[in-house]
Amino acid sequence: MIFIFHKRSLAGMREHLTVDLKNFVNPLRQKDEARFEAFNDGYGAMVVHKQIVAENVRIEEVEGGIRVTATHNGRNEKNEVVLADAKRVTFLEGTCTGLDLPHNWRGYDKVELTITNGSKPLTIEGIIVGTRGRIIDRRDLDPKQTVTLVMDAGDVPLIQGKHPPYEPNALRIAVLWDGPHEERDFTINTIAMLPRHSEDVRPCVDRFGQRITARWPEKISSEEELKAAIDVENAELEKMSPPSDRSRFGGWTGGPRWEARGFFGVHRDENGRWWYVDPEGYPFWSVGTTGVRYSDNTNPKDREELFEELPPREGPFAEVWDESGCVQFYLWNLLRKWGNPEAWRDHVLKRLKKWGYNTIANWSAPLMLDQQEIAHVRTLNTKGPPEVMCSKSFYDVFDPRWEHWFSRECARLAAPYKDNPWIIGYFVDNEKKWMRMKLLDASADCAVRDQWVNLVKERYDSVDSFNTAAGLSLESWDAVATMRDEDLPYEGVSQDLRRELEDRYTERYFSEVRRILKAADPNHLYLGCRFVKMHPRDEIIRTAGKYVDVMSVNSYSLVPDRGRFQHWYDLSQKPIQIGEHQLAMYGTRQHPPTWPAFTENERREWYPKYDLTFASMPFSVGSHWFQWADQCITGRPSNGENQMIGLVDITDQPHPEMVEAVRDIASKVYDRHASSK
Repeated sequence: MIFIFHKRSLAGMREHLTVDLKNFVNPLRQKDEARFEAFNDGYGAMVVHKQIVAENVRIEEVEGGIRVTATHNGRNEKNEVVLADAKRVTFLEGTCTGLDLPHNWRGYDKVELTITNGSKPLTIEGIIVGTRGRIIDRRDLDPKQTVTLVMDAGDVPLIQGKHPPYEPNALRIAVLWDGPHEERDFTINTIAMLPRHSEDVRPCVDRFGQRITARWPEKISSEEELKAAIDVENAELEKMSPPSDRSRFGGWTGGPRWEARGFFGVHRDENGRWWYVDPEGYPFWSVGTTGVRYSDNTNPKDREELFEELPPREGPFAEVWDESGCVQFYLWNLLRKWGNPEAWRDHVLKRLKKWGYNTIANWSAPLMLDQQEIAHVRTLNTKGPPEVMCSKSFYDVFDPRWEHWFSRECARLAAPYKDNPWIIGYFVDNEKKWMRMKLLDASADCAVRDQWVNLVKERYDSVDSFNTAAGLSLESWDAVATMRDEDLPYEGVSQDLRRELEDRYTERYFSEVRRILKAADPNHLYLGCRFVKMHPRDEIIRTAGKYVDVMSVNSYSLVPDRGRFQHWYDLSQKPIQIGEHQLAMYGTRQHPPTWPAFTENERREWYPKYDLTFASMPFSVGSHWFQWADQCITGRPSNGENQMIGLVDITDQPHPEMVEAVRDIASKVYDRHASSK
């Protein structure tokens, strides 16, 4: 094993730090400040806030501290559903600059917040706000009660994702209560940062990839417990029976039966309801999970001190380290528990069938796609060679080099599987930026630039006439050919031309992807490009509908919105598959994300509501959960995602509430869709 000898720090030299509360009312602390914030779709951006934010509160300096008067009960009125972790709308917040706190909290152990309540009951949350999560201490206060809230500063790396581990965004005090909006007040007496007594940096993650400072019933503390969990789970699985009205491929034997093609297809029945059709001709509504794999990883480089222990780089666990130098904790646990990936795969297939899933969805391991027990989807992408890149999301589909490249990819990744009846179809790409394509960021020799010049010449007989119409001052057609996206205004004729170029690109993109994919594999479905739920322009949706067999949309929301999906269907006239959704867990295993998370009971309730709500829409054909296993709590390398979103945890133990939810969905989904309208 690799044991981590933690570096010496300046922690022992740090002193108790008390915040000057006058900073909350200091007008000089009202400057704008940019910080990175993650969103619940996995992405994030730099967002500008004031250094001190007072939302639905008034603040004033009083003897002994700062009085805060709340004018709103803190509930998010836009959300009709009251969740335990619903978005807070009444709070006081200060950045490190605004409160004159150190920007690097390495060496600090705790943040203590002492508060005295006013004359009415109140719930207070002290929150350290990171780029991806929140460390929270929540207390219910009686009238006149004084409490000290304590936040664990040593766990700050677990709310930072891939960002600097000890540099949180802000300190927040949120307020809420049951009842009407009426003024309630409390006093902040002190805010203090306490240093660690030891000079050693405290690790946050144990040798099983779990949060060290928390406890929960299923937490693993030894290899023996890891293996003992097998017998415990097998006893539970023995009590379960898979749904009885299922075909060999997971289709519904309790409904109609159509022509058997030997491969998956789509069909609109006499009542206007869309279905997948399984290879035997039975109706099929796809229920599954993405990411059935063991390769999720985290990068320990330059932060080895966060880990209690890392796997050896040689010997039977060497493969736990991937080629990029990242660690795969789920794989390490899998090997210690099952011995090899094949034994794990066999047990996962047993789980999925007992639970009632009929699909292994996107991003799953090759090991899970080579089996012939559960239907699955495959994924391709159109990311060609760098020389044909238009922008971060789009490659030049007008360029013969791209066509040659994508044809090779389909010959390699689709053609060998054209006779496999267990494949539903292929997703091609994922969450491309259709809202702002930026095609004119292409390199100088990309063919899309010829399309651009030809488009302008079709509209204008000279550069001067183009300049006059667009308010530009270009000197030649060569200058038109080398324009960047930022050179073209987002209004007037310039915007019209940009959209026309995007429309031509979109037509070429979807038509060429379909042509090349079907040439390699004519037997399986083209499942679209996995749009995000925010609609791109209508013309893009219409064009996609001309060529895809199924529209795919990743939709992160509490439940699918009928109006939004009706719009997708009305424009595309194709059935819709939800490619991803999730409900992050609110619990002790990991600090909650910066967006609302869900208790175990809430996940049990809302996962079935999501899928069954979508199944009630006649154009729906399936919904896939994201993802199989919880993420590494120190964040994945690409964007730092680090949440409890799995059906199983990092030690490969199922979350009981999610198993119940899946079984609930499986028992009801076909009847629900058969009555949809």
